[in-house]
Amino acid sequence: EHQRKNYKKALQYATICFENAKQSGSGTDMTGALQLMSKIYSGMGDYKQGFSYLNKYLVLHDSLLSVEKSKQLAEIKEKYKATQQQNKILYLEKKQLQTHNLQTLLVISIIVITLFLIFIFISYRLVKRNRNQIKKQQVFFQKLLSNSIEFTFLIDKNRVIKYLSPSYTKLFQGKPGDKLEEAFYHHLDKESVKKSDELLSKLTADQKRVSFEFKIQTTRNITRYVTGVAQNFLDDDTIQGIIINLWDITDLKEASTSLKKRERELEASNQTKEKLFSIISHDLIGNIGTTSELMKLLDDNFDNFDPEDKHKIISSVSNTLETTYTLVSNLLSWARIQMNKITTQRNPVLLHPVIEKIAGLYKGQLADKAIEFTIDCDKTTRVVADPNQLEFIVRNLIRNAIKFTHTGGKIWFSCTTQKGVVLIGIKDNGVGMSKQKIDELLSDSTELTSTVGTNNEQGTGLGLIIVKEFIQLNKGRLQIKSKPGEGTEVIITLLAS
Repeated sequence: EHQRKNYKKALQYATICFENAKQSGSGTDMTGALQLMSKIYSGMGDYKQGFSYLNKYLVLHDSLLSVEKSKQLAEIKEKYKATQQQNKILYLEKKQLQTHNLQTLLVISIIVITLFLIFIFISYRLVKRNRNQIKKQQVFFQKLLSNSIEFTFLIDKNRVIKYLSPSYTKLFQGKPGDKLEEAFYHHLDKESVKKSDELLSKLTADQKRVSFEFKIQTTRNITRYVTGVAQNFLDDDTIQGIIINLWDITDLKEASTSLKKRERELEASNQTKEKLFSIISHDLIGNIGTTSELMKLLDDNFDNFDPEDKHKIISSVSNTLETTYTLVSNLLSWARIQMNKITTQRNPVLLHPVIEKIAGLYKGQLADKAIEFTIDCDKTTRVVADPNQLEFIVRNLIRNAIKFTHTGGKIWFSCTTQKGVVLIGIKDNGVGMSKQKIDELLSDSTELTSTVGTNNEQGTGLGLIIVKEFIQLNKGRLQIKSKPGEGTEVIITLLAS
């Protein structure tokens, strides 16, 4: 069955042969059965069991060989003594045959010695062949373990390491004879050490096998994740220890983390797209519809309205168009960012004219809320930025400041040059915000959130997301300082020119 590679059936027959040999006391049959079982397990790929039965075979074989040698040597000695005694008797009884007997004795002695030498030679060859086989097996298992990605070590009941696989020593310190705490715990954090102690306690108490997962640090301070199995073989006469096998699952962990991150990004992206569709279908179309209705009302009743009513309608249409323009601009900018169609041309830009230009655009809204707007910026201050993106950033931040400042409030726009950078500050004494809200705004989240302004101004939250993108594209940094009821200060840091 072994020749036909029917290993299971061959193993059954070999086991029966071994048991029969054990009962009959036939050492030769027992060694033959053990050797066959070693080959069967090796053929099945279970090298560990194959190696175990090979060791048992060699121990029994050497034992039988020693007994056989002793018997044969004893027999030779007895024959030699008998021959000597016979020669003495022959010598005394038949002196005349002394020469003939001496020749006979010499012939017999030569034959015996020759046989003995032949026996020694054959025994030596057998021992040498067996040793070569053991050496080959040792080299085989050594190469197998050296090239295995599995980390294996064996500890005794006192947690002293009896064996460490070469693959373990490539990444970690430690050698046979070390305590487990020195060779393995050294690479674990406190929580993992505690967990490891608990698992080993369970293993030595009432369990034969436990599984675990740890985060460890290599000798080069590289974080790796491993999963493993510990098995209790303390009662095994051959192993007498606990076998611990570890597998590196860092790549799997990273792939899983990457997939989860991508899943979250896709969910956030889908939510953002849904919100954008809502903005387009509600805010944008609503603004256009309101403007259309107001213009139709003005057109149908132009002669009936007094100048004050006409001014109110035109002012309302103007504000609605400005809001619509900002919304459309934000939507287009966001769409171009998503398609990676945004190109940033960073050049030296005078900051003061940009601020005056944007402030002029919001002159009507500042007047409607009676907000005092102050610019404190040197007219020669230059920053390195894309001019269009810089205008977008300033426009959105000023618009937000107006939105959350009460009627009669103040807004300060300042710029300061420090160590090669320009700090651009937009500060108001409006409603302010909590630390949680600040953290939410500064996070990498693309979720659209909007708050109604002090005069019920509406927004989408899209502007600030684009502002953050543009600041990053221009190598800048965004900070927000605020407390509820104490106003807000937004600080942008850009490179000075």
